[in-house]
Amino acid sequence: MTVATTPVPMPAAEANTDVVTDATTAPLLNVRNLETWYGPIVAIQGINLQVRRGGVVAVLGANGAGKTTLLNTLAGVIDPFKGGVWFDGEPVHGLDADAVCRRGLVLVPEGRQVYPFLSVRDNLAMGAYARRDKDAVRADLARVLAWFPRLKEREAQHAGLLSGGEQQMLAIGRALLSAPKLLMLDEPSLGLSPLLTQEIFRIIDRIAQETGTAVLVVEQNAAIALAHAHDGYVLELGRVVAADTCAALLKKSDVRDSYLGLGNAAGLSGAARWKRRKTWR
Repeated sequence: MTVATTPVPMPAAEANTDVVTDATTAPLLNVRNLETWYGPIVAIQGINLQVRRGGVVAVLGANGAGKTTLLNTLAGVIDPFKGGVWFDGEPVHGLDADAVCRRGLVLVPEGRQVYPFLSVRDNLAMGAYARRDKDAVRADLARVLAWFPRLKEREAQHAGLLSGGEQQMLAIGRALLSAPKLLMLDEPSLGLSPLLTQEIFRIIDRIAQETGTAVLVVEQNAAIALAHAHDGYVLELGRVVAADTCAALLKKSDVRDSYLGLGNAAGLSGAARWKRRKTWR
């Protein structure tokens, strides 16, 4: 399949400068030819991706496509083997994860990973650990509790006693207390009911609209991700196989067949659908 043009034009290959000087037009996140290995195994390769300031970008793909590896590489949890990551005009590849987070590139990991024996309030406070602007932290905490009233009701409760949906809200709230410029969410709908999934994505919309925070969300639920994001990328076997606006991706027969269960492939068996999917590279 011919890969579509990315939503934001990539920098010219011959450009030699690492720091973008025009902050008003430059993408907030600029990923160029990123490649990450696990030992001898190539997990992702040739990844080019951009996130605009205040934009919401969805990354779609099946299990094993490389979505989590991509986010962990961006967050500094894994060092890339090749390529680079530029955030807010500065290179961040090779930095430790805490340094990446302090710059405003914040990850909400898959599976929530809250501190189960700390209270809800203490979990939220951990998100603001590196901040020194106490008045702004208090304002951010009040906003998070307003967005997630269930957390306010359970402030003194241990996080491990919350439901899965409440823990996801807590993980997002904790990340917001870090004052992110770009919030990365790894499978926020994992294990949640359709009703709670809709609620989480409504909050994602509010985060982008009310704070101007950019959002990069990795999802297997393609329908809801494409409905709430502006731009989208599709990963297969560690490569970007499609990139466009979400409205355009929704019209692509490959995306409709393989990820939305629509189109000509909807009635095919699993093996036949996989064989067809492989042809779009």
